[in-house]
Amino acid sequence: MNTFNKSRIFTIVILLLLVANIATLTFFWWQKDKNKLPPNPNKNGGPFAFLVKELALDSNQQAAYKELRDQHQQSMNSFRKETRDSKDSLFSLLKISSPNDILVQHALKNIGEKEIAIQQHVFEHFKKVRALCNEEQKKKFDLVIKEAMRMIANQRPQGPPKRHDGDG
Repeated sequence: MNTFNKSRIFTIVILLLLVANIATLTFFWWQKDKNKLPPNPNKNGGPFAFLVKELALDSNQQAAYKELRDQHQQSMNSFRKETRDSKDSLFSLLKISSPNDILVQHALKNIGEKEIAIQQHVFEHFKKVRALCNEEQKKKFDLVIKEAMRMIANQRPQGPPKRHDGDG
């Protein structure tokens, strides 16, 4: 093969590689919009801002709601810690070669009681929020509360929980 033919083949190969690279980059560029993460529920202020906006709460109602929310979040942190501790107790039973069924059932019952307490607390919190509303706002509250609850559920962190012990 002479030098002219070799140069021509190399030129064709380089052009093909260039076209392949451009096609790949174009494909990824078009796909980036399809692979976007779902919208952040905290964008635009999260459930608090959502309810304030949807219910058109006045400044006094907003202040009262903010206070309720802050109290609720403190309580929920405590409830979540208790639930986490209960679940840790359950799974620590796995270290025992043959855990007693009574111990397992007791641990499960304890977790269930914690979850019930959480749901009861959430219900009471939103009952108080609803009580802040006038009659027109209560009608709107009844329509939008499910959406607010979905937003709250989507705020929970995804993935494995953080480890607090030093185990591998």
